[in-house]
Amino acid sequence: KHFLALTRFLGRPLSTSRRTAMPEPMGRDRAGLSGGSAALQCGGIPAVPLLGIWRLALHPGLHQDHQARYLVSDVLVMDELGYLYFRDRTGDTFRWKGENVSTTEVEGTLSRLLDMADVAVYGVEVPGTEGRAGMAAMASPTGNCDLERFAQVLEKELPLYARPIFLRLLPELHKTGTYKFQKTELRKEGFDPAIVKDPLFYLDARKGRYVPLDQEAYSRIQAGEEKL
Repeated sequence: KHFLALTRFLGRPLSTSRRTAMPEPMGRDRAGLSGGSAALQCGGIPAVPLLGIWRLALHPGLHQDHQARYLVSDVLVMDELGYLYFRDRTGDTFRWKGENVSTTEVEGTLSRLLDMADVAVYGVEVPGTEGRAGMAAMASPTGNCDLERFAQVLEKELPLYARPIFLRLLPELHKTGTYKFQKTELRKEGFDPAIVKDPLFYLDARKGRYVPLDQEAYSRIQAGEEKL
């Protein structure tokens, strides 16, 4: 039933660990797995609190009982046999190609390359892929951008997994009262040209540059016929 080669498979908690916070309900996915978040506590300073997880951050502030707590930004699901699987990332990060991408870092890089233009980076779901593909909404009042040169510069500035797969050019980006970009609606609209009326582009892996994303290209991506 469990395919250990799958990248989403994380293993089971160690027998010496215990939950210090019960998972909060997050709904159920198609496989019937319950989602939520939990804190695992282990005595001493173990190397890895979960079998199969090797990227973990040890919280700098140990508690008074000298127990080590590991805080991760991964949202996991547990099946009826106690096996854990990766579902998503929380906060200002998303996972793509098995790597964690910081939206803040990518936004800073893109903004610098675009003469400090407003840029909002977020992850969007693509059928048949693990995690979320990077998408950048960029403020471009004129709608003009040398995307071929832009793609060439990105090769030197960002690793492959952190480069945005999709681009959206908007006249301006709306911000909240605390000057944060409003990403919820952008994320919800995704990269569907039937919904988004702004110019859309995607990174063509074969050509190595951004090309217009029309309905035909969107259908190929949805069907898994376009390599991302």
